Amino acid sequence: MVETKEDINLKLSGMTCANCALKIENKLGSLEGVKNA
Repeated sequence: MVETKEDINLKLSGMTCANCALKIENKLGSLEGVKNA
């Protein structure tokens, strides 16, 4: 099986605290195929 790599950068605005960023990182990191969030 060939594994491909794709980098995606997301720019998000409106977060008012570090906890908001942590919640998004945790959710993205739990998705299938995501290696690093």
